[in-house]
Amino acid sequence: MAHLAFCQVRLLNGNAMKTLLQLMMPAVVLPVLLSFGAHRLGQRHRNALWTLPAIWLPSYVWLNGWPQLPSREANDWLWLVALVSTLTASLLRQRKYVMAAQIVLLVTALSAMVWPLRHLIDATMAAELLATLTAGSLSFYRPAVRTTVPALGLAVSASGLGLVASLGGSLLIGQLAVALAAVLSAFALSELSSRGGGRGMDAVFLMPLLQLYFLLLMIARIYADLAVGPAFLLLSAPLVGLLTPHRYGALGSAASASAAFAWLLITADSSSYY
Repeated sequence: MAHLAFCQVRLLNGNAMKTLLQLMMPAVVLPVLLSFGAHRLGQRHRNALWTLPAIWLPSYVWLNGWPQLPSREANDWLWLVALVSTLTASLLRQRKYVMAAQIVLLVTALSAMVWPLRHLIDATMAAELLATLTAGSLSFYRPAVRTTVPALGLAVSASGLGLVASLGGSLLIGQLAVALAAVLSAFALSELSSRGGGRGMDAVFLMPLLQLYFLLLMIARIYADLAVGPAFLLLSAPLVGLLTPHRYGALGSAASASAAFAWLLITADSSSYY
């Protein structure tokens, strides 16, 4: 995997946000429609929820193009991570083996991602990789007390990542993150409207999407030079939502994502490129 070709967006005036929203539309419409279909099917057949990564893949191909393998671009391998993560999570029976497999996959993907830049790895980058691995491990492990809105927390986090990445370095990564949030739209709305009367989806179905979230974040950080402050807040956003033992954990995810966006705007100058 090597450097990504990034599309940069310059904040010139108020029309920039309108343009950004127009560019985001291809990442939203299709996965939202498919999300409602998957939600309806998942109510009847629980195992149908393993199709969630497949909902993201059409948007991925639409935005990224057909991946070339072997490839030196990190984003060309994301579909393979989604596939392997889904297969291991769905086929392994014991939860401890599922968690171990997901952690090994995250380590492998992060290692492959930074391999072309191995000569540039320093203490700072090593610490960031370790923080990402720790956050990923915690999100896979999950405590005994679970949030009732796991899909909502991850959807909010991915939406924040999409907006911050788009303005902070890579429109492509931002669009892919928004598509990830759109995949969960129907499930997030269902959790939001449950009024505490029911528990959200089992977080095991979110594992492949969590893999994609952490990898998209690190691609934005390493290859698009996303600022470390917003990156740290976005790293913590899904953890707050997933590890808080009540439905208000999603508010923590929203707070972290909003803080990342505010940080990006406050530290930007009028001549900066994003």
